[in-house]
Amino acid sequence: MEYLEIFDEQGNSLGQKLRKEVHRDGDWHRVVDVWIYDSQKRILLQRRSATKKKFPNHWDFSVGGHISAGESWESALEREVEEELGIPTKFSEVEFFGERKEETRVGDILDREIARTYFLKKDSEISELRLQEEEVAEVAWVNFSELERRVHSPEFVPHRKEYLDAVLAYFRDKFKV
Repeated sequence: MEYLEIFDEQGNSLGQKLRKEVHRDGDWHRVVDVWIYDSQKRILLQRRSATKKKFPNHWDFSVGGHISAGESWESALEREVEEELGIPTKFSEVEFFGERKEETRVGDILDREIARTYFLKKDSEISELRLQEEEVAEVAWVNFSELERRVHSPEFVPHRKEYLDAVLAYFRDKFKV
């Protein structure tokens, strides 16, 4: 049973709740998002498991996960990258991109997230990754034009357009495309 710290709209802690109660009640909670790219100017995307309650079988950024109660942003990021992809990562390797609030309703789930986004440069072949099958169905390296096509398609988790446009601008600048 996983406990999450919950927050009010201003980001003040309100205590802890079970994860399933947080989503049922629509409480604000923290998550970490990681976009992984490599020296070949490719971006690693993951397809969410078919058993996920939110957006099963949809493509998404490389790694994402909840921050458990009492856990830091740093340790959550390191844990999630290792759990979902089997890539040992140190927080010192990532670049902070920004923080956003995102509210999504899917069926009876009201997901209110305070999300911090990070970028991580890692050169890994897909055959070297160990996917956490209850979270990740598959992964794929894509080039910038493929990322641009996918993020605005129905096969991608529907994040806010402003967020996805900012991510695309980051990669456009990083890759000089």
